[in-house]
Amino acid sequence: VTLITNSTLANNLSVKTRQALVENGYIESIIELPDRLLENTGIELYAVVLSYGNKGIKFLDASQAYTEQRRRKDIDINTVLKNLANPKISRFESIESIAREGYNLLPKRYTLKTNITDGVPLGEICNINRGLVISSKELDDFVTDEDTGVRYLYTKDADGDAVDYTQSPFIDVEKLKRKFTLLDNDTWLLGRTSPFRSNMLYVEGNDKLIANGNQFSITILPKYKNQYLLPYLALYFNSKAGREQIERFAVGQLIKSLSLKDLKTLQIPRVSIERQRDVVNRIRMIETEIKTVKEQLKTLNRQKELIVEEEFNW
Repeated sequence: VTLITNSTLANNLSVKTRQALVENGYIESIIELPDRLLENTGIELYAVVLSYGNKGIKFLDASQAYTEQRRRKDIDINTVLKNLANPKISRFESIESIAREGYNLLPKRYTLKTNITDGVPLGEICNINRGLVISSKELDDFVTDEDTGVRYLYTKDADGDAVDYTQSPFIDVEKLKRKFTLLDNDTWLLGRTSPFRSNMLYVEGNDKLIANGNQFSITILPKYKNQYLLPYLALYFNSKAGREQIERFAVGQLIKSLSLKDLKTLQIPRVSIERQRDVVNRIRMIETEIKTVKEQLKTLNRQKELIVEEEFNW
C-alpha cells in the first residue's frame, strides 16, 4: 500500500504512468482517505493498494470514515475495510471503463455517478470561456480611475447571493494586449476553484465586464435559448446533484479546481422550459422577499445604534 496525493491520480504529467499501472493490472484498489490525518497539514491522501493480475480497480470514498481528534482525524479502519468489501458502497471499474475516463484515478470520479439518465453535456448547449488570466501586478497597470465602461470582476464580487459589480474597478482595455471575453449580457458565472460558486451576473444598461481567471463565464448558444434558461442552470449547480457532478471532476490538494474540458462534460437535466421558468420565478420571488427583509433588518440595526448613541452621548 502506498499513500499519494490526488494530483498524481489525475494530472497530465502522470497519465502514462497511470495507464501502464492500470493496463498491467498492478492496482487493486484506491481509497480516498479523510483529510487532516497528519498533523500540521490538511492535505488529502489516497491509499493505493498494489497487487498483480487485476482486471480492474475497486474505488472507495472513505473521506468520512473517521473520528475527530483535537488536531487531526483518526481513520476508522474497520469501517473502511467493511465498506471496501461492500459493492453497494465501493465501486469496481474495468480497465476499459477507466481508459474511457482518460486514466483518471480519483475515486469520486467513479463513486459519484450522476442520476441524470437523459442529460445533455453542458458544452453542447453553452458557450463557456475562462476569465482573464492575469497577475495582480499586471492588473495594476490596466486598472484606472477613469470610467472606461468596462469593469474587472474580482472573485469576491461573486461571493454573495448575487454578483455585485458596483464597486469593481474600471479597466483600460486599450492597454490590454491579450485575448479576453467581454461580458455585456446576462451571464452565468461559475467559480473555477473551490468552493465553485455558481451565480448569475445581471448586466445593466450598457455596462461591460471582464471576468477574472478563476471564473468561467457561461451563456447559452442561440439555438438552445428556447430550451434552456441560464438562471435554471446556475441554480442546478448549486444543488446537491449539481455539486456532486463538480466534485467528480475537481482536482487539487488544499484548493481544488475544475478544468474547462471537464466542465463541458457535466450533464444538464432535460427539463421543459415551462418547468424551468416556474422554478426560476419562484426563486426570484423568494430573493425579492429576502432583499426586503435585509433592508428592514438594516433599518432596525440603524435604529438600535441611534438609541445607543443618543443614550450614551455624554
